[in-house]
Amino acid sequence: MIRKNDKLISYSQFRMLFITIVEKEYNKVQRKIERTKIRKAKNREYLNRLEKLMNELKTGKIKDQDLEKNKRAFDKLRNDHYLHYWVIGILSIVAFLIFITTLLNFLFANR
Repeated sequence: MIRKNDKLISYSQFRMLFITIVEKEYNKVQRKIERTKIRKAKNREYLNRLEKLMNELKTGKIKDQDLEKNKRAFDKLRNDHYLHYWVIGILSIVAFLIFITTLLNFLFANR
């Protein structure tokens, strides 16, 4: 049994929930690739890993005891895939704040 929000759920329910999460992530990345026409090797490798995980979950190659470990590994894989977006976003915000601060300092220093 696995805890999900302090509720005990069976391995079969967790497996089905995990499969839907992986399918949603796979479809999201697939649509993003089709929409932007960007086919990076990193995205293709990520899709291949998701597809392999989906197949292993559906065929039962992953044992019930290993579902939690695989969920944590999937979360880490997903976080690593999106990490560069967070870094670029934070650096953009910092650069924008530095630009605004410099601009305001320049405007009010000349008065």
